[in-house]
Amino acid sequence: MHLVCFLFLLLLIQHVLPSKAEIELSPPQSNDEELVVLSISSLPTDDVIHQYKPATTTSVNIPPAHPHLRRATRDTEDEPDPRIVGGSDAELGAYPHMVAALYRRKYFFCGGTLVARNVVLLAGHCSNYIDRVLIGRQDLSVRDETEELFDIVEIARHPEFEWDNPPRNDYVLARLSGSSTRKPISLDDGSIIEKFAPNQELVMLGWGQTSRPGPPLSYKLQEGRIDYVTNDDCTTNFWGGDKISDEMVCGYREGVSGCLGDSGGPLLWNREDDPVIVGVLSWGARKCSGYATVFAGVGNQASWIISTVNAWSMGEACISYTNKDICQQDTFCTWNIDNSGCISAY
Repeated sequence: MHLVCFLFLLLLIQHVLPSKAEIELSPPQSNDEELVVLSISSLPTDDVIHQYKPATTTSVNIPPAHPHLRRATRDTEDEPDPRIVGGSDAELGAYPHMVAALYRRKYFFCGGTLVARNVVLLAGHCSNYIDRVLIGRQDLSVRDETEELFDIVEIARHPEFEWDNPPRNDYVLARLSGSSTRKPISLDDGSIIEKFAPNQELVMLGWGQTSRPGPPLSYKLQEGRIDYVTNDDCTTNFWGGDKISDEMVCGYREGVSGCLGDSGGPLLWNREDDPVIVGVLSWGARKCSGYATVFAGVGNQASWIISTVNAWSMGEACISYTNKDICQQDTFCTWNIDNSGCISAY
């Protein structure tokens, strides 16, 4: 089964990154495991996101295809699979923390999640190109009067991120030029996902393909409901070999899958109407069906993620800590005097 690093970056059916923005890929481990990186679509205006349109119907100057991507963009093996794939339109306003990350300040590139008012969490493989984020637009074709646009002023990619096949430690944090008015989401501090039973229902979000092959992205934010799969079961039943490492999280439900364009989006657990991010969408099957979708697990790298977010936000992510001792080890945090939880020390 071919892998596609869900650089689930927005599918460019025929046109992708300019040569100066090349991504260096490790060679495939075998002929059966080809990691394909897909890239951004074009948008016709500077600040407004629109649906991708082929070059024949827009005056936008589209950059030439990157040589690594030609095979994927001309893939003919996949049959139409009209089922995120298998998701549905997200309820309006249900996910205020969902972010569209942009390339060259105007091209949709990746999904992301607001984890502090000035910090966004995305997949590490998104980090080479993003320079701006759009918050508050659920339908990419429709302006929202309350939407917010921020430049990215600093990037922190996980120190052990590897462009492997598949990628490892696929996390990046982006510090914004201002503070959003939206409510950030809580982060798994490692205590949540370890308690999940197999088949715990989770939700993934993205603007990626809804069929494969098919239109390069969805106008409307999609949510897909999948079931938690342990790493052992993910290896045994889906991916085999040594592809699934400790920091990864798998999810599967028949007919539902992340797909091209969904990279960087969140995997959520709805905790009593207070969602928690437990994963960042990373990679999966080229056909976007039949295999588990794989995420970079937040809990496994919570120490690095939360401490970095706190350093950039004066402790806004302290509320994610559920353990008093761990809370107090973070210099930006303190345990509330009434023993109700961890809060910012500032």
